[in-house]
Amino acid sequence: MASKKTAGGDDGNSNQLEKVQARRRWSNAEDGALVTAWLNTSKDGVIANEQKAQAFWKRVCNYYHGCTAVKDFPPRLWNTCKQRWTKINKEVQLFCGCFDQASRQATSGQSDDDIFQMAYKFYYQDHKTNFILDHAWRALRNDQKWRSLNRDKGKTQSKKSTAT
Repeated sequence: MASKKTAGGDDGNSNQLEKVQARRRWSNAEDGALVTAWLNTSKDGVIANEQKAQAFWKRVCNYYHGCTAVKDFPPRLWNTCKQRWTKINKEVQLFCGCFDQASRQATSGQSDDDIFQMAYKFYYQDHKTNFILDHAWRALRNDQKWRSLNRDKGKTQSKKSTAT
């Protein structure tokens, strides 16, 4: 049976409802701190991948809370950081594909900003939504995981072609 809520909240669920916090949006500063925390924690050569997922995300969360950019924000739980990172990672990877496509279609004289705008349009065409994580993409784009595969392939091919 479903319990009915009374004006006094005497259905026994009022304490549980008070504990639930309102959903808080992530700011650009929080995203930036999370990206930094993930990058630094994932590149730890001492611990590397010899840890369980929960331990890894607790370390990311601790690093995140140590960032000065988020010192005035309420703390985030480790699983909240993991959920946000999952979204950032997915969207940035999708945008990297669009950026690679735009890079391949770029003409001589176009700047990185021109290519970014073209990639932004490709993203919108493909996903019917605007790419809003450009601050995260700019922080991640030069990391090995997000570097263009096409640029790496082109460099390898040019080395082979000059050697022959």
